Amino acid sequence: MQRRPALSLGDELAFIERTMGDGNTRIDEIDLVLVGANGDSALDALYAGVVGGLRTRAPGIAAGVYRHGTGDFAAASALGFDLAVRAVHRGSLPAEGHVVEGTVRKVERVLLYHLTSTGYHSAIVVSA
Repeated sequence: MQRRPALSLGDELAFIERTMGDGNTRIDEIDLVLVGANGDSALDALYAGVVGGLRTRAPGIAAGVYRHGTGDFAAASALGFDLAVRAVHRGSLPAEGHVVEGTVRKVERVLLYHLTSTGYHSAIVVSA
């Protein structure tokens, strides 16, 4: 079994801010953040902290999950990417997404944030 590297909330928020800055996107421009929470108590606590940190910086951001019914597997973030693309295309979160905080308004930009049980992370902004 692989050991999970220690991940900190501050490091994860800094990673997201760097990633978004590289794409010239501000946190307050995001309509929806999709996270891969899936019942792993340690990772879900970090996801909750990240969502809280983002909503503190931009209270209008809604948060949802995409992996709540699938667990952790190699291509899990592809499910989130598909959901993010469809949300931007439709302008709203499709039914298989699950809102956990806030109210989803018109969706034009989605931040997809994914962690794995081995400690890898990714952040992708999908926009119209």
